[in-house]
Amino acid sequence: MRLIPTLLFFIIWIVFLRFSIKFYSIESILFFSLGAYLALHKSKYLTIRLPNKYYLILLFLWVLIVFVKTTLFFQNIKSAVPYYILHRISILVGILAIWTLYDVVMKNKESVNKTILGLSSFSFFIYAYHLPLLKYLQKGLFYIVGKNDILSIITYFILPIIMIVVGILLGGFLRKHTPRFYGVITGGRVK
Repeated sequence: MRLIPTLLFFIIWIVFLRFSIKFYSIESILFFSLGAYLALHKSKYLTIRLPNKYYLILLFLWVLIVFVKTTLFFQNIKSAVPYYILHRISILVGILAIWTLYDVVMKNKESVNKTILGLSSFSFFIYAYHLPLLKYLQKGLFYIVGKNDILSIITYFILPIIMIVVGILLGGFLRKHTPRFYGVITGGRVK
């Protein structure tokens, strides 16, 4: 019964390709509510492990889908339904691929890697701040250097890495020096 709102958001996310409520996208609402459900209910789904052979298949499939989706984007087919469907599929397969890859990396470990656990505490902060700043950085870079295919591909791969590193550094700084402010902007996620 508690999962019904999240399932409703999932159905809206799948069926309505461009749906938002005020300035919140259905995508952000879906994954926020799914994360909240999993965190609050200590779901059995968090302990499911796929066999090791699937991590390579999922990783390959994810890269292939992202490649096709990116090709459609650069062919200016981004407003078409196939682009949005591939985008949704790439998100779901990407989550499974990275989750499974983490299970493989941590397979023979006695305990959770403290570094990964520490860095994961910034995941919500990175999630919340990255999109607006990423768009401004892309637009600013294209304005300064000019838009071309090579720069577009480089920014597609490099800017997210930069955003993650900056997010960890900025989140760490804010959490250390302004813990109350960090707690407010992250919904009390101060550790």
